[in-house]
Amino acid sequence: MKTFLFLMLVIFSVPLNATELIIKTETETFVYQTDIAQTPQELQQGLMFKKELPDNYAMTFLFPSSRVVRMWMKNTFLPLDMIFFDADGVISHIHQNAEPFSEETISSFLPAAGVIELLAGTVKEKKIKVGDLIQLKR
Repeated sequence: MKTFLFLMLVIFSVPLNATELIIKTETETFVYQTDIAQTPQELQQGLMFKKELPDNYAMTFLFPSSRVVRMWMKNTFLPLDMIFFDADGVISHIHQNAEPFSEETISSFLPAAGVIELLAGTVKEKKIKVGDLIQLKR
């Protein structure tokens, strides 16, 4: 029930724009501005065709139910770090430095409620790791 309530809170209370993404590590908290992709079209497009992003920006993908997620970098100009998180907001898998334009599948391996895309190198620089927490806030 806790998981369901978290998902419903995130999915239905977060507007597409001007949302804060908070990543809490053991030692620090990082805040990013994020857009939320939820519709099939938004989920499919993501950051495709973007040629630059601010350092404090992320794209967040939210799914209606947790599942093994497969992403790719087709038509994506920028190298990205992908952070997969579960329905409780816990980071469950990280893929660093996804190669631009690659059609290789990047899997969450475990069921994920969402994925965050950040500029490549962010995970390493901020020392973000599996087990850290994700929050979305208006």
